[in-house]
Amino acid sequence: MPLNCQTAVQAHEHDSAPMTTVSRFPQSSRLCDTRTLVCFYLVATLGSYRQAAQCLSITVPALSAPLRQLESELGVVLFVRGGRRQTELTEAGAVLLTHVESVFRQLDDLCIAVQADRPFR
Repeated sequence: MPLNCQTAVQAHEHDSAPMTTVSRFPQSSRLCDTRTLVCFYLVATLGSYRQAAQCLSITVPALSAPLRQLESELGVVLFVRGGRRQTELTEAGAVLLTHVESVFRQLDDLCIAVQADRPFR
């Protein structure tokens, strides 16, 4: 089930709320931030920083900063940057995309399971 811009934006909006639970990961880790994963996913699937930024209603620099931080934390380059043409994934980027898609599917499954167990009131 491919994710679309709407699903990604909803995940981005959902993650904008402050965390109220304690995470086992450091707060500074961008990898654990779903907003960063949504940014990565959109650039990877749309092939364009500009289109991904438009989808999220943010600027390209606001999109680029967390992705550069993610690359720095992972110690890999995720995208082949080449000016205005299509942005392509590196091998490391392709591996990350596979895992991000899996995480998003699991989050969707989790929401469906929880909602099916407890009707909306």
